[in-house]
Amino acid sequence: MRIWRLARQAYCRDRAGEGARLNGGRWNAVGTGVLYGAASISLASLEYLAHLGIDCPVDLVLVGIDVPDNAPIFRPAVQELPEDWRSPFPSPTCQAWGTAWCHQGKELLMEVPSVIVPEESNFVINSAHLLMAGVTLSPIRAFNFDLRVVKR
Repeated sequence: MRIWRLARQAYCRDRAGEGARLNGGRWNAVGTGVLYGAASISLASLEYLAHLGIDCPVDLVLVGIDVPDNAPIFRPAVQELPEDWRSPFPSPTCQAWGTAWCHQGKELLMEVPSVIVPEESNFVINSAHLLMAGVTLSPIRAFNFDLRVVKR
């Protein structure tokens, strides 16, 4: 299975989820390292845009994350997710929920709906899982948003 993410050049080979560990995210609290990815390049782009500040980095890299086909995936039903999972900003409830999933260590991946496009999937990759050894990160190419989408 291939999952997609956009990352700055300096972090495109990060397998430990350092950025998420240092800053937290929708599905992890500070201190828990995970990688975030999307089922498609277009969704990965949209997710990156949602977190973009004033300036768009010029050193973005499209990264393919190859996960073993037999890797266990947790696919919670929408009804199982915390009530505030679609809030514009990560909530402590979602962070605690995702962190608890991560610490259980049962599955390498958690597939969750995108907040932006709930019919599409994002993936949280537990970087501490034993099967992480079988995951490969392949920087594919430099990635630039079309100037009609963002200003540099």
